[in-house]
Amino acid sequence: MSEQQPLTDATNSRQAGRAAVRAWVALGRRFAPLFEAFVRWVVEQVRHSGLDRVYYFTREGEFFAAIHRAIFPPPAAPKPVVLEVSRLATFAASLPALGPKELACLWDRYPQQTLRSVFASLGLRAENLPNRSDCWSLSEDEPLDQADPRFLALLGDDRNADWLERHRRSQKAALDAYLASQGWTAAAARAAVVDIGWHGTIQDHLARVRSACELRGLYFGLMPARTPANGRREPRSVDPSLSAASSRRSFVAEFLAEGDQHLAGQFLKFVGPMEMLCNAPGGSVVGYTYGDGSAKALRKVSDGEEQIFEQCTCHFQAGVLQALAPEKSPCSAASDPRCRRALCWRLLRELMIDPPRLIAVAHDRLLHDESFGLGRHVAMRQWIPARLYWEAIFSASARRRLWQQLTTVPWPHGYLVARRLRWVCRLLNLRYFRDLSDPGRASRRRAA
Repeated sequence: MSEQQPLTDATNSRQAGRAAVRAWVALGRRFAPLFEAFVRWVVEQVRHSGLDRVYYFTREGEFFAAIHRAIFPPPAAPKPVVLEVSRLATFAASLPALGPKELACLWDRYPQQTLRSVFASLGLRAENLPNRSDCWSLSEDEPLDQADPRFLALLGDDRNADWLERHRRSQKAALDAYLASQGWTAAAARAAVVDIGWHGTIQDHLARVRSACELRGLYFGLMPARTPANGRREPRSVDPSLSAASSRRSFVAEFLAEGDQHLAGQFLKFVGPMEMLCNAPGGSVVGYTYGDGSAKALRKVSDGEEQIFEQCTCHFQAGVLQALAPEKSPCSAASDPRCRRALCWRLLRELMIDPPRLIAVAHDRLLHDESFGLGRHVAMRQWIPARLYWEAIFSASARRRLWQQLTTVPWPHGYLVARRLRWVCRLLNLRYFRDLSDPGRASRRRAA
């Protein structure tokens, strides 16, 4: 009996594993129209621009390029080229200098910075400074203000400034060589780039490196311009060094929401699940090696992300690719644009605010690499006391505390569904849609 038990357990485990794979593939097939419609929209825009190739940014772009190749066999469409880039790998290389003025953009997007996170975003380690930070009584992990005199003195130190400048120049030379190796030379007049979103940061970086190029960004989604406390809306980019010819377009805003930027922004308010489902293996690009006339991307693997990809995401993407119809197939035009739009909109809403539990649980297990901006990995799993849910049924103040805590969770709807609290998720959506119909409601509630 004791010998049979391990065999039974192993058999049950294999069966459960195969069932999970089938479930993920089925989910991929179910949500495939959403991703197919995005790539078809991309190709339509690139064809209209008269370009013969389109650059897909890693890592999500690897999945989009696979869809491109499946739908549009060559030479039926612009050539898909996977460009190995990241915010981290292109940031230092894109700046004219590494001084206080140039680094201020980090605080604009990520207000909580430390010396460690600033240098991590540059692809450096603070402990490797020639003149160490302790010379200015500055800890690597204490909260850092961009105007801190100690930080300004550290950057202004001659040895440190020389070290930073050598790093910037080497990064720029390596990135320029890598782009040229992919067919994107400094002489290129126009280029189309594709990414999942959400702020177009990599496009900003590359626009500085290829300043003479008219750069057209095509995104699954773009976040609305931020509105700071003073009430003045910020443009997405205020850097005068960026090409005026650069542009950005959003599939969700233009195709699904039909121009309603607020609606599009609300349904992409929590982007973690979409990034997880479109992720690729092999880690993030952290820089480039350059020598002997060739350049190659360097990657850093995150075990937490790789595990979720191998167990969940790869099977989801396999299901998406199985469901695709090539451009010449009778199935490729099975419905008119209005029907496709309605279907894709329904799928996006379901994915974001009423997700399948399998996706919610996988996201809850994810350890996401946020080396750029935060300088660390971020766990998606967070905890809200169980008693608060029951108190919220009877108490208005408990409901307010519950909603406040849910706003701190990376993906509130997925958090609730993963814990079998879909009934609370339904209540959350009632409030969510009230805010959605009245854009000022949420801001007035926060102010109160």
